Parts: sequence; C-alpha cells; structure tokens
Amino acid sequence: MLHSKTLCRAFVGLSFLTALSAQQAVTIPAFQSVEAPAWSTLFGALPGMRYQLLEGGFRGAGAKLVTELAFRGDGAAVVPFAFERTWTSVQLGAAEAEFDGFTRDMDRNHATPYVALFNAAVRWPRLGNNPNPGTPRPWGAHATFPFQQPYAYTGQRDLLFDFRFSGGAMPQYPAWSHNDVVPYPFDADGVGGTAESSFQVVGRQECRDPYTNELPMMWAIGSVFAAGVTPKPLSNTLSLSAFGIRTAPLQPVVSVVSLSPVLQGSVVPGVCQRLYLDLAQPFVALGGLADSVGSAEFRFGLVAWQDAYAGQDVWTQGAYPHPITGTLALTMSGHAQLPTRQTNVYRRVATWGLGATARTGVEPSPGANLCPLMALKLR
Repeated sequence: MLHSKTLCRAFVGLSFLTALSAQQAVTIPAFQSVEAPAWSTLFGALPGMRYQLLEGGFRGAGAKLVTELAFRGDGAAVVPFAFERTWTSVQLGAAEAEFDGFTRDMDRNHATPYVALFNAAVRWPRLGNNPNPGTPRPWGAHATFPFQQPYAYTGQRDLLFDFRFSGGAMPQYPAWSHNDVVPYPFDADGVGGTAESSFQVVGRQECRDPYTNELPMMWAIGSVFAAGVTPKPLSNTLSLSAFGIRTAPLQPVVSVVSLSPVLQGSVVPGVCQRLYLDLAQPFVALGGLADSVGSAEFRFGLVAWQDAYAGQDVWTQGAYPHPITGTLALTMSGHAQLPTRQTNVYRRVATWGLGATARTGVEPSPGANLCPLMALKLR
C-alpha cells in the first residue's frame, strides 16, 4: 500500500521451489537471497481478518512434511507505517486446493480437509528502516509460524494456507480499527506479470499525520498488472489502484492518474504538499468519499491489455481535506511501470475478508500486494 518496486522479470523455465538447505524451501527461486521487486500490503494489515494464500509452486515436486512457515520484511530503505502490532490469537490451517477453483468463497476453496497447525498470540515488531537498502532481511525475523504438528503435503495439488487474525492492537496507533488498513510490508514478487513500483516524496511539516506523526498524512501508489492466470477472469487485464488515502470520515477525496510527472514538484499556494503531476497533460480524476473512519481506495480498470501499454509509466497523486485544519492537502505521489507482455504463469493467488470468521473475501488477485513470499521449513 505504501510502497512497491519495479516489475519483476519473468523467469521462464525455472522451478518454483528452491532448497535453501535440506530443511528449507522458498517460493520463487530467483529471490532466495535477493530482494524481490515489490512488497505486500494487506497480510496482517487489520486487527481482525481472514486471509487465504494459495501457493502452486510446490505442486508436482513430491510429498513433503512442512513444519514451519516464515516471511521476511521488505528490504526497502524506508518502510513508513510498518508499526509494531499484536494479536491475541492467530490461527493457521493448511489444506490442498486447486488454483483454477479459487474464488471469493473462502469456505469452499479447500479440496482436502483443513489441518490446524498454529493457534497462539502473535507479535510483529516494528519494521524499521533498512540500514542496507535492497539487502534482504532474514527469513522469519519478523513473522514466523512454527507448526504444532508437521503438515503432510502430498504435492498433488496446490497448497493453501488459511490465516485467522483476531484481537489486534497497535501501541503506536491506538485508533487502529477494523476499517483501517495499516500495512506491514513483507517482501513480495510481482507475481504473474504484476508491476508495482512507487517513489515517495518528502512532504512539509503541515502534512504530518496527526495520529502517528509520520510524514506525510496520506500517500498514493500505482499498482498495475497484466495477470497471466488463465483461465482466471483477470487474465490479460490491467488495473490501477490508489491506496491509503486517510482523512476525516465521509470527506470528499480525489485520486488523479497521469502519464506525465513533474519530478521536482510544483508549489501550490496554501497547500502543504507539492504537486507531482503535470495537469496540463491528459489525466483521469477519480472522486469519492472516505469511509466511516476516513480511509479511501480507488481502482481504475479492469481494462483489456494492449501491447501499447507495455513499459508505460503511470503516476498517481491524491487530494483530500486535512482532518485537523480542513484545508486542501495532497498526498505524496506514486509511480508504477506497466509490465511487458506476460510470458509465463505463476500459480499464486490470495483473498481476504474482514474479521477472523469471514466467509466471503475480496476478488482473488495474484498481485504482489496480496501475495508475500514464503519460506517453508521441511523435515
């Protein structure tokens, strides 16, 4: 939601399973010890949520006993808003599933019975800035789920993990609520042709978030994909999203999509943030209202993919009334580069629903914002 990086190039012909040692396997081998090009934004971003993550890279690689699941924090230089958080309970179950049958119906995505693997209170520490930008953080340093019993995976189908988060709290942001998405960025790949990248702009003092004192108050990010997940409905389509716009409840907000940036920014009189779009060139403006807690999200698309889109730079920025002063304020700007034509297929997809007992999730997506990389410990 806050940040992502340039498009991952497709790795044709590579296995999706890489042994780091006799005891560990990682999804997508190119990133075994190399920083991936994006970060996830929604896994663990709410105090209560159900999250399903399907991984097909282990299919056909033989039977395995899995004893632990680990993630690694994103290795970007700056990861704002990645606050410490706790949950009184996180439950994790696993089952085998079929990618082609994965839907929003979270109770029907499994093809074999769920096996309960983890049920405990969980704490994720604050993910501070990386002193070695671009260098991967250690697997499991921020989020590890040791299984209470080994999971016997046959390798005959895709592997499905079902997380249920409840009782979430955030010491640095006590206002965290069930409608307030606060990302915890985990390293992620631009799965299936997903391109997610952004640059971040330093705002002035007036733009600081009055609740967290982070800078600036809001942000916008470009997120695009040409998903090669045939026969899923997102195949060969493109979408653009702007996330994280936060203001007072039910206030008007606008997200602008443009092909022409102003990299140094233009000063707007009376506004605390510079304008980083060239509005003299063609642009699209998406308007709406913030929700009951002042959050907003915009989506542009889905539209049919055209070859002319390949490699095109897209820029976004948002406008909103500042929740304290009521004056016009601007977000930092987000940038994304559209992917080149899809050349291979990753069997990875995720969905999530509000509350630990959710039965219906959002539209499944293969995007990196939903699909963090994982490391599995094997016996």
